[in-house]
Amino acid sequence: MPAKRTASRRGFNTPGRKLFDAVKGEFELDAHELELLNQAAHVADLMDALQKHVDRDGVLSRQDFEGAPRPHPALSELRAQRSQYMQLIRMLGLPTGVTGESAPARTRVRATAFEMGKLRGLPGGVA
Repeated sequence: MPAKRTASRRGFNTPGRKLFDAVKGEFELDAHELELLNQAAHVADLMDALQKHVDRDGVLSRQDFEGAPRPHPALSELRAQRSQYMQLIRMLGLPTGVTGESAPARTRVRATAFEMGKLRGLPGGVA
């Protein structure tokens, strides 16, 4: 029998911790939902780190062999992580959009079995 997973915000940097705390404070989570939240918090931290590299180096930080400016190599990974983050947020059933928009009241977060299958194979994903 697998060990019961407990909610922990250890291992997260500021963005991941903020997301984890906000969601845990608002919603009651089952084990699979907690795993989705952990994934989203780690992705939030990764996005923050990638953005810091781009901010430090500039969007056009490289040159090709002819000396023409090239996009920072972290931009494509940042775009991929943002897409993954939004998928995780949707799978958790969290409201998205502009702050202050009216969102339906939610008491629980739910992910379908089909959506859970999308995480298989990801590092730290559902077994």
